[in-house]
Amino acid sequence: MPIRTSYPHGTPNWLELHTDDHTAAKAFYGELFGWRFDAPEPATDPYARAYLGDAVVAAIKAPGADHAGSPAWVGYLAVDDVDTAVRAVGDAGGRVTVPPHDRADRGRAALVTDSTDAPVGLWQAYQQPGAAPVGEPATVAWFELLTDDTDAASAFYQQALGLLPHTADLGGIVWTTLHVGDDAVAGVVKKQVAGSPNRWNVYFATADIARDHEAGGRPGCHHHGRPGHHGDRADGGSPGPAGRPLQPLDPRPARTLTARPRDPL
Repeated sequence: MPIRTSYPHGTPNWLELHTDDHTAAKAFYGELFGWRFDAPEPATDPYARAYLGDAVVAAIKAPGADHAGSPAWVGYLAVDDVDTAVRAVGDAGGRVTVPPHDRADRGRAALVTDSTDAPVGLWQAYQQPGAAPVGEPATVAWFELLTDDTDAASAFYQQALGLLPHTADLGGIVWTTLHVGDDAVAGVVKKQVAGSPNRWNVYFATADIARDHEAGGRPGCHHHGRPGHHGDRADGGSPGPAGRPLQPLDPRPARTLTARPRDPL
């Protein structure tokens, strides 16, 4: 499987499930994706990394005060210098919810909200660039921001992190991709549910979306939709690398969305 050893500034590179029930989360994702987990560290603030084979793909941690309430996946964007990046976030109209701090020898991180109040993490790599495999089944495939103000969000990420927005009308859905150079690295779409929080969605690749839909239907799990083909778009979701979108599955409910890649990433 392809292994990433670096991520350019502004590229989504890491993700954590913030939940207070590590046991249920590990059982669910172990069964769904075949992940294994290392021992939590430290015991007083559990942080367990998930692996596919020997490659790290994500982590599970206890929620902080900034993420009280329902469990949630939190995506991170790679930055060259997290302290400089959080200043840029403030200048662009965002705010810092967890200041920059070292994560042992793995990296330096911060949690912020963008100008539309969607939470996102920033990750400066030390020994861990981010998720090692991407785009393979059971690994992250795509990041997408659902927001009530796509123009403001796009302007924020351009000013704060240098991501260049490209917008297209896909059959009545205005969909924006954020680019690092020539590469589309994330999507921005207007959320469809009034009153729901602005948030980043994380999509995982799957070789068989119908099978994973069925696997997520066991007792204690929740479906938020059904698999289906949408040509080159997904209603409220991403054409991105996802050719057959995009089924949310979850154990508690933290929204977990899966997609069958159209082409290898």
